[in-house]
This record gives sequence, C-alpha cells and structure tokens, in this order.
Amino acid sequence: MPSIKKFELGYSPDNSSALTKAALSAGYKLEYLEKTGLSKTNEKGSFDFFRGRVIFPIHNLTGRILGFGGRTLKTDKKIAKYFNSPESEIYHKSNVLFGLYQAKGAIIKKDTCYLVEGYTDVVSLNQAGIENVVASSGTALTEGQIKLIKRYTNNIAILYDGDSAGIKASFRGIDLILEQEMNVKVVLFPDGEDPDSYSKKVGTTELDEYLQKEATDFIRFKASVLLNDAKDDPLKRAETIKDIVKSIAIIPDQIIRSVYIRETSQLFDISEKALLSEVNKILANKRSSNSQEQRQQIDVAKPTGSLQKRESSDGSHSLSDQEKDLIRLMLTYGSIGIQVEIETQESEEIKKEEIPLAQYIIEELLSDDLKYVNETYQSIFDEFLDGIENGLIVNDQHFFQKEEATLSTLVVDLTMPKDSVSENWEKKHRIYPQEERHKLKQAAVESVYMYKLRVTENMINGKQTGLKEETEEKEIYSLLEQIKQLNQIRNTFASKLGIIITR
Repeated sequence: MPSIKKFELGYSPDNSSALTKAALSAGYKLEYLEKTGLSKTNEKGSFDFFRGRVIFPIHNLTGRILGFGGRTLKTDKKIAKYFNSPESEIYHKSNVLFGLYQAKGAIIKKDTCYLVEGYTDVVSLNQAGIENVVASSGTALTEGQIKLIKRYTNNIAILYDGDSAGIKASFRGIDLILEQEMNVKVVLFPDGEDPDSYSKKVGTTELDEYLQKEATDFIRFKASVLLNDAKDDPLKRAETIKDIVKSIAIIPDQIIRSVYIRETSQLFDISEKALLSEVNKILANKRSSNSQEQRQQIDVAKPTGSLQKRESSDGSHSLSDQEKDLIRLMLTYGSIGIQVEIETQESEEIKKEEIPLAQYIIEELLSDDLKYVNETYQSIFDEFLDGIENGLIVNDQHFFQKEEATLSTLVVDLTMPKDSVSENWEKKHRIYPQEERHKLKQAAVESVYMYKLRVTENMINGKQTGLKEETEEKEIYSLLEQIKQLNQIRNTFASKLGIIITR
C-alpha cells in the first residue's frame, strides 16, 4: 500500500528478542539499543520493547528516523495500546511531530496544517486525500512543535474526537499557538467519531468539505465548551468571559486582538469597552512583572539583529528560519560539490558544472544583492565570501578559532548532528535512507528559493504599506507597477517550490 511506503510503516515480530538478537549479531551495541528504547533488559535477559506491534517511524524534517511508535494488534485491555520511544540523545518528543516530514509540502500548498492526536489519524487522513496533517503523538502540544509548523504556515486547525475528554486540556496548547502569532481553528467530529474512523466512512470530497465547514475559531470553540459547564450560573459565565479574555490578551497583534474583542462582545452581549479594559489590565500586569526580563532579552538579542521577530503586525516575515537554514547548509556541506546549470556567454548554451555548495548559495544571494537581517549570520556569510575570493572554502573549525564565544556556540548548534544512520547498516543491508546529504542540490536550491520567496513577499508587503499612505497619483501608479513585477517574481519562486499562490 502507498501509505506503508510513504510512512515507512513496519511490524515488530511477536517474538521476545528477534530485533535485539539480529541487531547484536549485526554489530550493534546493546547499550545503544537500550538508550534508544529498542531493547530492554531484566533479570531474564534482553528483549524487544516493541515486540508484537505495528511500527510507526518518527522522522525529522530531513527524513531521518529519530524514534518509533508501536501499536498493539491485541484487544486485551490490560495491554497498553501504544508504546513510544523514550527520550534519548536523538529523540526529543517536544520538538518532533509525526508526519511533518511527509506533510510539509502539502502544508505549504494548502497554507494550513491539520493537527491530530495519533499516528493512525495521520495515516488514515492521508489515505483519504488529506495530506497536510501531523500528530502530536498523544503528548500535550509544545512551543517547539508549534514553531516547527510555523516554518510552513501560520494557520493551524486542531481536529478533536467527538467525545474527546481532553478538550479542556487543549486550551493551553491553543494559547501557545496564539502566542506564536498564528491563526488557530478547531474542528470537532461527530460523537463517537475520530479522524481515523470518520475518514473511512466518507469520501475525500465530503471529508474535505466537513473540515472546511466545521472549522471554528478558538473564541467560539472555547465559549461553547465553557458555557456548557456554566449553564445559567452568572458567576461561572463571568469566569468563562475572563478565561477567553486571557487568551485574547496573549495575542501579540493589536488589530487581531481588537477583532476578537468585538466578536466576544457580540457573542456574550457585553460592551467592547469593558472587555478592552480587562485586556489592558492583563497586558499592563504582564509588562510590569516581566519588564526586567524583557530588557535582558532585548540586550541579548541585539548582537543577532533587532528585527528577529517571527512576523510583524503587517504580516511580513522575519526571515530568521530561512537565514538559519542557509547558514546551516553552508557550515555542514559547504565544500561538497553540486551540479548547477550555467549559461555560457559565448554560445548562450546551458552547460552543467560542479561547484561547492557554499559558492552556489553565495552567488545566488549576491546576484540579487541580498543581505541577512541577522548580523551574526551575515558575519558567517562574509567569512565564507572572503574564503571563496581567496580560493578557500571555510568550515566549522574556522569559526572555532575565533574569540567570540557566542559565534562558536552558534556554529556548534548548527552543525551538531541530531541523528545518524550506521554505515555498517548501509553496507550490510543495502538500505540507504533518503538523508539530506544524499540530495544536497535539492536541499540547497529549495532553501535558496524559499529565502528569496520570503524576501520578495516582504518587499510586496512594504510596497503595499506605502501604497496605503501615498496620495500622489504618479507615485501610486509607480507602486502598483512595482507590486505587479514583485508578484511575478514571487510566483516564479513559488512555482519552483511547488507552492500554489492563492492570493
């Protein structure tokens, strides 16, 4: 089945130590099998942790496997339905989302990410044609997971079982999403249904229409859940309003806060002035209690650029993630050659030439006169540029010799391997995972195009802001023409990335 191949699903035999014995005979150390949770040891000896279970590999963003989820096929209620890999040096569940590796392209195209609870929900929705879906794997949503999604979209829709007992517990996750300046909606399935079961009952079109139609903004969702408990109790109703106002106060963007204040006012028939006053109180208390901490954060942030906010109130991108990814590629693979197409001046023919990956990224940025917002990343870029001009490709060791401790620490963080696949495994079993190093050209090209796409979108935002403020007819026409040209450039980059621009 396509899903088995897409998600690399497997099965661990219902044998006490089949994997452990095979791994040990292949040269793997028991110590590492235990640390990664594949094997356990008791007084009787070592045994397989996931035995007798369907296996769901958990990938990172480049496709490397970090851990596993295992689902039993037995109906015995005494047996845990799911087992998950423990935290290890390579697997940190708070920074991983099941299915994101497979879903990131669809998330970009749809500009929405559906968030579900379990592995089977993701697989079933994919089989039903809904591919922009990820799972928190049964854990409470974390800030790290939200930031992973934010790389690809600002829109999250959380899908809940019709009879989910954990809906109230989800409110904290929703607040974390709002804090990251993202848009969040909620979809509730009919009673007794979950994404897995419902997707098997209806067709793709009906499922897609249901997800679109039933998506509710977090205000109405939270209100409906809390008011159901409050009934006609005026004090509980007041507490419900205060609870919703606390969520609104979390939202960084003032305009979005105003929209939600108005909606809450209409929903509860209470004056906007009263709600605004309550929001301002919360914000004032927060500023007062955190003022010293905020000053420290600003001082720390200055060396890496003062514009490193994720996304400003006008919708422009901070470029932080894109800049970081370009620098990471240069530090990790800068000297490795990739094939590029070059047009010769004499014959205007296209020929292929191999150049270092770092040189490719540098030439791409210089060709459009682009500079990093983050000053530290720009300094690393400049070091690479100086090296190339002198016929050298610098590497991470070059930066460790610098006196700036902050720079050395950053380079270590960017180049530290998060996980690896044994060469012994590759040689013995002829299994070659689709790792980033095996598709460097694609990684470099996509990273460059995504960066240029975001830069172009920021330029469009800037021109549109200027258009609103301009009164001279000549300047208005000039700005409109510039926006038109920038839209064409943006669409070119989006097309190369397989992104569909809908606005």
